[in-house]
Amino acid sequence: MRTVIQTSSACPQLNGFIVNLLQRLVGKKIWEDVRQWQGFLMCATKLQAYPLLLQLPTPHLQAALNNKRMPDLRQKLCDFVKQNGQAAQRLPRTTLQALGVLQ
Repeated sequence: MRTVIQTSSACPQLNGFIVNLLQRLVGKKIWEDVRQWQGFLMCATKLQAYPLLLQLPTPHLQAALNNKRMPDLRQKLCDFVKQNGQAAQRLPRTTLQALGVLQ
């Protein structure tokens, strides 16, 4: 993940490819490897891949939101959801509750 983060800084034209790579890692349950999971979250946040983060299973999204290394992640995702009303309509209720958008 360190190399992926460095690549995104050095070659911003590859960011679309990197987001696709991150999407594939979600399917492979990246959260099972703690170090890779931290790098995944850092990279997704740096690339502002908020739709990708919102696709995480609710327990893992909750864990990401409670991550002490990224205290502003919840606010960034909430702002994204509020700015993109159509995206919010497609999100599961549990995801919106995890964000604190629904009570």
